[in-house]
Amino acid sequence: MISNKCISIFKSFTREELKKFPLFIESKYFNNREAVVFLYREIIKFHPAFSAKVFTKELVYAKAFNTKFNYNTYRVLISILDKLAERFITYRSIEKKESEWTNYMFEEFNRRNLKAVFDSNLGKFEKILKESRQVESAFFYDRFLLNVNKLNYNIIYQKILNNRKAVIKQAKELSDSAYFLTVFFLTEIISEYIKLVVYSVNYEIDFSEDFLGKIFESIDFNKLISAVSEDKPYYFMLEVYLKQLMAYSRLNDNSIYYAYKDSVISNLDKMNNTERSYHFTSLIGLCYIKDNISQTEGDSDFALEILNINETILENEYYKVDKINHIPVSLYRNILFEALRFKKFKWVEYFISKYSFKVIPEERENIKCFSYAHLYYSQSEFSKALSYLEKISLDRFMYKLDVYNLKIKILFEQGLYGDIIESIKNYKKFLKRNKVANASLLESYINFIKATDRLSNYMLKESKVHHFTELRQFIIQSRNINNRPWLKEKIEAIIKQKSTLKRK
Repeated sequence: MISNKCISIFKSFTREELKKFPLFIESKYFNNREAVVFLYREIIKFHPAFSAKVFTKELVYAKAFNTKFNYNTYRVLISILDKLAERFITYRSIEKKESEWTNYMFEEFNRRNLKAVFDSNLGKFEKILKESRQVESAFFYDRFLLNVNKLNYNIIYQKILNNRKAVIKQAKELSDSAYFLTVFFLTEIISEYIKLVVYSVNYEIDFSEDFLGKIFESIDFNKLISAVSEDKPYYFMLEVYLKQLMAYSRLNDNSIYYAYKDSVISNLDKMNNTERSYHFTSLIGLCYIKDNISQTEGDSDFALEILNINETILENEYYKVDKINHIPVSLYRNILFEALRFKKFKWVEYFISKYSFKVIPEERENIKCFSYAHLYYSQSEFSKALSYLEKISLDRFMYKLDVYNLKIKILFEQGLYGDIIESIKNYKKFLKRNKVANASLLESYINFIKATDRLSNYMLKESKVHHFTELRQFIIQSRNINNRPWLKEKIEAIIKQKSTLKRK
């Protein structure tokens, strides 16, 4: 099987990109090796999974060139294809960022002394930026760069020489540049610091002596932001981010969470899709932290808050970012699991029927089967759940580990403990073949496998109570284990049952 970088990139291609990439590599400007095009045409026939046993470098080479395999030639061609794929997705990204693209253009106009061309484009682009009613953090960097290019333009063409009015105007441009850069700096550094807070909470690591931690200790954000007049354009961004910072810095003060949420909601019409998506994700992340640190045994108010925010995202289509109109599969999955956690079965049926068709087309059938499998499992209809699970094409589906986990849970509910042991063997083989990038996530799955393997063996051997008690301790003490609540629930029920029989 071929496992070059370009294969991973091809897997990520949308339908539109599958059409445009051949045009890209057929262009002599980007690629002067026609053999690369022939090789690509054979490789892409194995899209989207690229997992068939016959998908080998020898086969695609033979199909592309009708000749004996030459490793050195193949190595050169696949290396070129890797670079072309990387360049293509980079170009695609830049194409979507009109402001960034235009600022590069102005910089080049200045470098080449193209005064007339600069003049003809400046007014149009300035108007676009000034009329932007909905913004995101990157917008302020774009405005800063535009001002820098204008300042450089004036210096090059000496427009301020011996002209007091021009000097005053230039000074205002400098002040505006500083303001836009300050807003960009504050929003970005707060965003980075919040990531550090999340890591600190989730992994119990003290980052206070880290560079970013020290920077934050040295900045008085309230004083800095108070220096900005509230009538400044886009002041609301500073207000929203300051409240976000406070909410993540004082996790035990729930009133600050609601102040942050109110600030986001009241300014939604001023944010673009990217900025809205960022803050809703931030609110949900904050709710997860608060739910985890809650002292209650059951679901906290913040668990229910996650469900409410998810419904708001769906109803208003806040999942749309840039030109992407599909619901991200990760968001869909999280919403499904949260709704099932609260046993909102009727709502889940509505959610599947309406929103499974709004994920990317190639995952729609898989996500529908995945959803029904979890829904029927939650309703104790285990045979139905298993039938939907078996319809999922694992070669294509990104949540293979969820599928393995659910299958083990279904088999346990059906009392098929021997089948669980066999399923675990396949699960372990899968984990060996497929790297899980997140080490913490991998640890949680491995611990789940260990626990279910022991549990199944104990059930088959009709082991004594103390074995299950020891296993319960392993589950409680494991810092990182997938499906902990389910494991605890099953073991508690078994211990209770065995203890009752022993007394009799």
